[in-house]
Amino acid sequence: MKTRAELETAILGFLHRGSFRSPVAFNAVPSFVSLGEGEINLDLRARCMVQRAVQTVDAPLLPLPCDYLEALDIRLGDMADAYGGRELRYQPRREMGDLRAAGAAGSWAYVDPRSSAYTIGGGPQYYSIVGDQLEIWPFAAPPVPPQAGWPVYSIEMSYYARQELGPDPADTTAVLTAYPAAYLYAALVQSAPFLREDGRLQTWTALYQAEIFRANAEHERARHQGSRIVQQYRRAI
Repeated sequence: MKTRAELETAILGFLHRGSFRSPVAFNAVPSFVSLGEGEINLDLRARCMVQRAVQTVDAPLLPLPCDYLEALDIRLGDMADAYGGRELRYQPRREMGDLRAAGAAGSWAYVDPRSSAYTIGGGPQYYSIVGDQLEIWPFAAPPVPPQAGWPVYSIEMSYYARQELGPDPADTTAVLTAYPAAYLYAALVQSAPFLREDGRLQTWTALYQAEIFRANAEHERARHQGSRIVQQYRRAI
């Protein structure tokens, strides 16, 4: 069960139906799949959903990938200096505004008035999400005309990508390939109200939640695999 056609056939099989074209006037199965996929995008954070994007920092607001759901980590791209690979820290919008208003230290380039030379200060350090844009700070606009020695930074973003199953029978997604049961049970949850089978809703929901839990737990184990266990002691108050 790796494609849309196989998924829709399995849904009909689990519901013991050949089709939904009678007595209703449309095929309801694609609607079950679409609604279930929306729940998957809200609930699942599996490693097969992780994508990577690299962008040049040429503005304080950068467009997010069109399939962006949630950031895993955002860090500076590799550079020939000490700051390459440093992770940017998330700041809520209010705190980000306070940083800008206070002129927080760390602007990666500024003009030394004594020598008119550009000094590198480490690049952006914080990020926030503004709608479908990524806001970074500090940001220093490049001079016009361009000056030699002005640093150009990039960011590497690892993020969870939204799943969108295409309409063709052979279409698939990363989650459908890795966790087909998540799609199946998510669609079956949506079918219960349509079929007025309230008794089945609890069954499908429990199966769906169990599959989501296992997939999320597998991702967490993979993220921390090989980490050294450190014993911690509770300090007396």
